[in-house]
Amino acid sequence: INAEYGRTAAMPPMRPTQERMDSFLDRFGDYVSINTSQDDTHLTTEAGAVAGHRTSQYSTMTWDQLSSEGQASLTDLKEHGSTILKNFLSPEMLAELSSEVDRVLAPCPLGRNDFGGTRTRRAYAALAKTRVLDSILTDPRLLELVESLFAPNPLLSVIQILEILPGEKPQKLHYDQQFQNHHPPREVSVFNMIIAVDDFTPENGATTILPDSHLWPQERAPNHSDPRACLEMPAGSVAPFVGTLWHGGGGNTTDKPRRAVLIFFPVSYTHLRAHETPEHLVCRLLLEKKKIHISRTVYDFYLYIN
Repeated sequence: INAEYGRTAAMPPMRPTQERMDSFLDRFGDYVSINTSQDDTHLTTEAGAVAGHRTSQYSTMTWDQLSSEGQASLTDLKEHGSTILKNFLSPEMLAELSSEVDRVLAPCPLGRNDFGGTRTRRAYAALAKTRVLDSILTDPRLLELVESLFAPNPLLSVIQILEILPGEKPQKLHYDQQFQNHHPPREVSVFNMIIAVDDFTPENGATTILPDSHLWPQERAPNHSDPRACLEMPAGSVAPFVGTLWHGGGGNTTDKPRRAVLIFFPVSYTHLRAHETPEHLVCRLLLEKKKIHISRTVYDFYLYIN
């Protein structure tokens, strides 16, 4: 980076960056809200469930190209922001995934802040640590959902394996696109999936969502009167949801951990728009190649740990 852009100063050390990020995430109250724009752009739903119509504003797919399961899932995503694909994994694949998750998480420390969870272990750069996710990430049932929401060539971004241990507190509510610097802010540009390695229950930390909150205007924040739901599902299920849906990890009041895999698909331009200089772009590319580990912007908060 120094040679390419004529910089002579050394890269900033990681520890102060981590401390600033911890302080940033811990200063919020019941929810995280960092956007200030009054933009009121919602998830585009103009493409209806009609043969020949595109599935979303930017997708090249049409409604009749989706499987019947894909049509039902996309309808849930557009109307409510999330859906659940129960028993998505075969028993054999779930057993293999469970074993690999334990192996990958074994050396991982507990989180350092309330947002990440002080009773939660997280492993990042999962594809560098296990091949068990390959067949899941290339499963046509999941890819058709990604392609039905986004323009061609979406990116595969953060993949993290996590374990919520007994005694963990509920996570602050947030939506994942808050940490991106792009516009319009309420247009869906991130598509997430949770793979349940264990049963998700209200007691063991299943993710809490605010149904339909992906359609809220940007300035609206959750309050205690807003309806909430639990992503309750059996192990081996997958819960896709859009990046504008308010949600948060639940507290674990049981005596057993709850494990999951989180997958983030952003639109193709997201990473470029998240950084405003070539230097930042190079940092992003190097991060993704696992050559350096440093957080330069708020958007990188998932990556700087590992």
